[in-house]
Parts: sequence; structure tokens; C-alpha cells
Amino acid sequence: MSNQWHFNREYEGIEISFDGKPSEEIRNKIKSAGYRWSARQMKWYTKDTPQSRKVASEIATQGEDVGEHLTFEQKMERDKERTENRQERLGAKAEKLEKRSEDLIDKAHKMASAIPFGQPILVGHHSEGRDRKYRGKIHDTFGKGFETMDEAKEVSQRLEGSQALSRKRETPGYMSRKIDTLETDLRKYEREKGQWQGGPNHIAEWEKRTNSLKEQIAYWKKELGEVGGLKVTPADVKAGDEILYGGTWYEVVRVNPKTVTLKNWMNIPTWTWGAEYSKIKAVRHKEEVAMLPEKQSPPQPFVSTAPDKLVSIVERSNDTDFEKAKLFMSAISHYNTISELMEQ
Repeated sequence: MSNQWHFNREYEGIEISFDGKPSEEIRNKIKSAGYRWSARQMKWYTKDTPQSRKVASEIATQGEDVGEHLTFEQKMERDKERTENRQERLGAKAEKLEKRSEDLIDKAHKMASAIPFGQPILVGHHSEGRDRKYRGKIHDTFGKGFETMDEAKEVSQRLEGSQALSRKRETPGYMSRKIDTLETDLRKYEREKGQWQGGPNHIAEWEKRTNSLKEQIAYWKKELGEVGGLKVTPADVKAGDEILYGGTWYEVVRVNPKTVTLKNWMNIPTWTWGAEYSKIKAVRHKEEVAMLPEKQSPPQPFVSTAPDKLVSIVERSNDTDFEKAKLFMSAISHYNTISELMEQ
């Protein structure tokens, strides 16, 4: 078998196989082209690009294509199935390690129960060596039990992280952000189309990338529609409305493409921050807000536990909103402490 490279239709990538270990010069060359080594498959692989094909052709002969072409939807289904299988394996492994940990610790307790409480090692007695060795075994068994327990916790954390990521990918917010990112990339390629006119290979690569982006956008839009779409969109909100965010109603100052700007952050009217549409639970329009009983009475002045001068000092600082919040809470804490001391 001579050195060969293949186009993998399933992964849309280039794979290179060598008879033996390639020279350092060749390894550096393929690494610089983005190739990575797969110890399991014993081959080098990377994405299919004109550059990766050029490098492959220079160091190996082209073989037949491998694998079957998959649509983006089929790839996602394949990845979901693999993720579910991986989660099952992690769950089984964590359960097995937990059981082994319990067995080792129980064994160590039973071994320790053979020694009377408070019984010391009889130094100089013929049983000293055997006793020290037995106590060492107890110590080692406890150690293995706790090490296995830590390993089980680490596997459980990996499982929880994988499950959390799977749940996140099924939320409207994640899908909406994914669509925004893909549409941004697509617009970028469409603006740069003139730069890809250098030859048939270049324009073919441009078409391949833009078609891939369009396919992904269509997939995520379909998925978003199946889960009901975003509950709130920019068309549903306008300045002066109120939104329910994190269990509290806030007034909308400005409507943005991806967020709404809210006022009264940290209960300070002049402070604002942005809330994502995916995290908005409900909207009540300006007209509805005006009819609420609590809105009929004259507005109450802002009351702070610290002097207004303290708030104005924090507002004038050049810090970020997060740093301002920390500064404000620290100032409030010091102010309240001093006030309590003066009252004593």
C-alpha cells in the first residue's frame, strides 16, 4: 500500500494514510495545512479545502472517495445519537465506580473492626510486623475507596455537563443565537464574493461554504419552529413597555435587534442593562402598565439607604456596570456599618 489520500463524503474532509511514520518534514507540512493525527484510525485528517487537497496531492496519491454524503440534518441526528450513547456509557461508568467505592470502603471498615478499639501496635512483640502490614492494608483500602469515589464524582460531573449542553441546544435562545451567527457569516461571504473570483476552484469553494451555511440556517429555523419559536421578538416590544425578567417587571428603555435595554438596574433608575429576548417571560404594553393600580398614584421618589451623593459618585466612575455594582454594594456596606456604630 502506497501513501494515499481520500475524500471522506460523510465528514467532508481529507484523510491521508501513510505506509509508515512520515518524515518530520512531511509531518510539519501537513500540520501547517491543518491536518491532525487520529491514533484510533491511524490516519491524518482535516477539512476539505483547496489548500488541504493541494498538500495531500503533493505527498500522496488520490484514492477513491469513502463514506456517504450526509445532509446537515443527518449529521445532527448522528451526533445526537452518539451523544446519547456517550451519556449512557458515562452513567454506567459512574454507577460502577460508585458501587466499587462503596465496596472498598465497606471492606476497609470490616478489616478495621477486627482490631479492638484503642489497641496499639505491640512494639517488640512477634505480632508487630504482621499488625503493621494489616493496618497498612486497611489504610490502602480506604485510600482506594476514596480515590474511586473521587473518580466517580468526576465522571458524574462530565455526564451532568454533557446533559446540560444537550438541554441548552434544545432551547429557543440557543437556536436563535445560532441562526444569528450563521446569518452573520453568510452575509460576510456574500459581501466578499468578489474576492473569490480568482478561479473555478475558488468560486466552487465559495459556493460550497455558502450552501453549507444556508443548509444550517434552514435546519435551525426548522428546529426553532418545532419548539414554538421565541416567545418574544423585537416586534413584540417597544420603549415604555414592561417585561418580566427573572421574576421582576422592568421598564424597557430601548429595543435592540438581540436584546432590550432595561432601566433601574440594582434599583438605581439611571443604571441600565440588556436582557436577551429568550429570557423574557412576559410583556405588558405601555397602555396596560398605565392602567395598573400602582401606576395611578404619584411616583415615589427614589430612596436609598445611602446619601444621594454616594450614588452620584459611583455613577460618575468610569467602571463597567458590573464594577459599579460591586463598588455601590461595598459603599452601602461601609455606610451602614458606620451608621450603626454612630448610633451605639
